[in-house]
Amino acid sequence: MSDFIRAAARDKREARAREVLEQVGLAPERYLKRAVDRTLSGGERKRVELASILAMDPRLVLMDEPDSGIDVEALEFIFAALKDLKARGTTSS
Repeated sequence: MSDFIRAAARDKREARAREVLEQVGLAPERYLKRAVDRTLSGGERKRVELASILAMDPRLVLMDEPDSGIDVEALEFIFAALKDLKARGTTSS
């Protein structure tokens, strides 16, 4: 998962991958070495995808139904991360 998150990240350090995993509510010690595959639940997959977006530090984010099929706990982290992106000046649609 670390490679997945760092692939397009501006900051390639593992510390940044840890930081964005924590931001989306995934424990780095549990997820950093885990593969991005079918063993992830839908909520985990969405959070990993969002962590990779956060690591990119984009100016614009386009998301289609970020809350689709997500458990309540994951929703809280996803919307908090989106709010953080907005606060940093990232435009979202």
